[in-house]
Amino acid sequence: MQVKSSFLISIILAFGFVVPLTAAKKAENLLWVEGGGGIVFQSRNDVQIPANQGTRFSLSEGANGPFPAYRVYAGFRFFEKHEIMGLWAPLQVEGQKRFTQNISFQGSTFPNTLNTDFLYKFNSYRLTYRYSFLENENWTLQGGFTGKIRDARIQLQQGAQLAAKDDLGFVPLLHFYVGYHINPVWTVEFYGDALVSPFGRAEDIALKLAYTIDDNWSVSGGYRTVEGGSEGGGSVYTFAWLHYFEATVKYQLDI
Repeated sequence: MQVKSSFLISIILAFGFVVPLTAAKKAENLLWVEGGGGIVFQSRNDVQIPANQGTRFSLSEGANGPFPAYRVYAGFRFFEKHEIMGLWAPLQVEGQKRFTQNISFQGSTFPNTLNTDFLYKFNSYRLTYRYSFLENENWTLQGGFTGKIRDARIQLQQGAQLAAKDDLGFVPLLHFYVGYHINPVWTVEFYGDALVSPFGRAEDIALKLAYTIDDNWSVSGGYRTVEGGSEGGGSVYTFAWLHYFEATVKYQLDI
């Protein structure tokens, strides 16, 4: 798993991730990096594995957070309107709780008389292409496609008894960006990746305020929500709703 993750990170850093644009920069070709973090709360995290036999339980009740979270971005804008972007967003939520009922999970039974250690990992690696349909002093409108690699793990443990479900898979998503430029240095940004299908849904949507310091540096902060899951066709039932409060710093350079 570590080898696959390192390979994915190398691809992402090679191709880059776009950070939201501001009105201050109209260069034809740009390279940029952005990093930041904050805290995340979980208002829903329901699990049932296997979905047709296991016990449905919540990892969020009594364990809402906050938990630390961070993201790393890098990107390349070329021919003024085209962008290739990548994202590395690791997430790991862990804690201990006492369930109100016995839990059947992955063929093991965890009695409610003991405390249960839990782990919820949901690392996200994405590569996106997007195109600028409109850019003027007031608005920036962009759309495109995202390929997401989901590296997930749900784990329960009581003493020596441990059961876990790993999931490494590909998820296609649609990408959008809407930027309203209040003035040359302040921009309200609404953007994300999302898709609904018969197998489930996934949304990662942010509302942020960005401030351009100069031609190279900018900062942004705001709220992000990540929600979704899968019925799993009788194999896996998982649905989570996460709430992020984050701040980032971006550096960009003409090439």
